[in-house]
Amino acid sequence: MELCTLEKRKQFIYASKKIYFNKPVEVTKATGCRVWDVEENEYLDAIGGIVTISVGHNHPRIKKVIQGLLDSDHPQHVSSLFLSPFMPEAGRLLSKHFKGDSRVYFVNSGSEANEVACMTAREFTGKKMIISLRHGYHGGTNATLNLCGHGTWKYQHQPHSDVGQIEAPYCYRCPFGKKPDSCSLECADDLDKFIQTCTSGDVAAVIVEPIQGVGGFITPPLSYYKKVYEIIKDHGGLYISDEVQTGVGRLGKNFFGAFGPG
Repeated sequence: MELCTLEKRKQFIYASKKIYFNKPVEVTKATGCRVWDVEENEYLDAIGGIVTISVGHNHPRIKKVIQGLLDSDHPQHVSSLFLSPFMPEAGRLLSKHFKGDSRVYFVNSGSEANEVACMTAREFTGKKMIISLRHGYHGGTNATLNLCGHGTWKYQHQPHSDVGQIEAPYCYRCPFGKKPDSCSLECADDLDKFIQTCTSGDVAAVIVEPIQGVGGFITPPLSYYKKVYEIIKDHGGLYISDEVQTGVGRLGKNFFGAFGPG
């Protein structure tokens, strides 16, 4: 007897890949911002496949390009060891959104992007400590789980690296009991205090989401980013902006969300 999709998933897929619905939805069709299930029920996809489909499902222009490549028997994968016009051209287009000299490193996921960012910071500074925020989320691999500020994403036997965590800029539930009219960015000052009291002073980087997604859509005041940037620079570290959920125009007119949306 043929197993249904749910039964196959339970039998053959790693148990940590959980389904968060009493009645799982099996999506079979998608176009634009809408998807359909096996019973032909229509849904509005308000999260773009969990922030991965920024241009909408099956965009006509993208479908046309993909179909053209397949019809011309273009290689489906070209290692970076060889030349292909698409990777450097994509890098050139992305570089237009940065100021000054820039380089692009292409990866397969947000977790890998943050792994590379942290390793780059450690290699560049020669230091190990990375500081992240409570309520922050940066991926599901070993190094990025260490950065995670959620107990539900911690594992009993997870190896630990040189990571420390500071208070998040959580204005709605301020950990310092402040209101917008009485705030002096104590959350940003917590970075300086942490470096001075909980580290040797040698810090590779701080990693910050412009808006914390998994943490509950926590949006800091705009002045927070600039102060944290100045503090980490004063201590010889780098500022890493985790744009996995906020980048590619998702917050408004700017391509990236660093230093505030819009």
